[in-house]
Amino acid sequence: MFRIEFFLDDKHVPEVLRRVAGYARQLQVMPVVEATTATTKGKSTRSAISSGEMQQRFIEQLRKSEVDEYKASTLRDAVVAAGGSAQAYSYYAKKAIDAGVLKKRKGKAGNTSMTYIVQR
Repeated sequence: MFRIEFFLDDKHVPEVLRRVAGYARQLQVMPVVEATTATTKGKSTRSAISSGEMQQRFIEQLRKSEVDEYKASTLRDAVVAAGGSAQAYSYYAKKAIDAGVLKKRKGKAGNTSMTYIVQR
C-alpha cells in the first residue's frame, strides 16, 4: 500500500476523482487557499498560505491601492488579486472593516448596492 500526495489544478479534480474512484481508500480532497511554488536545489516545493497571512496581504493591498471606493464586484476582484477566493470576499471585507481599513456605506434610496470606503 502507498500514500500518494500531490497538488492539482481545480479544473482537473473531477477527472482525477473519477479515475481513482475504484482504487483509492480513505480519499481526502482538500482545497488549498493559495499555493506558492519555491524551487530549492532544483526541487520544486509548494506550500499553502494561511488565512491570517491572506488577510494581512489583502489589508496591505487596500492601503497601498490608489482606489478610495470599492463596490462589491471590484472588492471581489481585489480579493482575487491578493490571492484569495472570490467567494470569500465578504469575509475579507469584514476583517478589513474590523481592522479599520474599510468602512461600509449603503447605497442611496432605491439602490441596494454596498460601497466600501478605504480609510487611510
